[in-house]
Amino acid sequence: MDDYQIFKGSAQLDEVLKRVQQDKPHDGDYTIRLIMEQAGLDLEEEVTKGNDEVREQRMLDMNDASLTLTRKIAERWTQKKYEILFQADGQQFVTFVKDQDAKALVPLEERSKGFQWFFSFDMKFMCETNGEFKNTVIRRHVTGDWGELDEHDRQENELSLREGYRLLSAYRDRSGVKFWIVVRRDRRSSIAG
Repeated sequence: MDDYQIFKGSAQLDEVLKRVQQDKPHDGDYTIRLIMEQAGLDLEEEVTKGNDEVREQRMLDMNDASLTLTRKIAERWTQKKYEILFQADGQQFVTFVKDQDAKALVPLEERSKGFQWFFSFDMKFMCETNGEFKNTVIRRHVTGDWGELDEHDRQENELSLREGYRLLSAYRDRSGVKFWIVVRRDRRSSIAG
């Protein structure tokens, strides 16, 4: 998978809405809408709220959406726990992500390209499948369940998520035959064999 539709973490909501309405979305516009939908936010409503003088309700809505998405992720990502925080100031929308090893929330755009891809893909996959593929290999792989890897390869994958290197996972099919998934460093292709 290439960079198409990766959400890097921040956006001007009014500009996203305008591009969507004109049927000229940029890469990532589709994904931010899915992420907002997963969190219980509506793009048009948030654009309207961004122009409102009273900001308290919007702040509460952002906190609620952050908790909603954090809970949804906790149900799917079993290897590490993540906390999501949305902040909005006017039309500026920013997503922060904190994993269990971090001391502070970090803007998604400051996370590695690999993590941005991982986060965006998981949000799109879960929204587009309505969560129906709970035990599929691709779901296991993108949520950090690397299957039958030794500790060294698991640690390599953790480094790869931070630094954008290749990812590896190993599973067995129903007949017990082991196979691997290798996602190249540039995320442009994956190999299963």
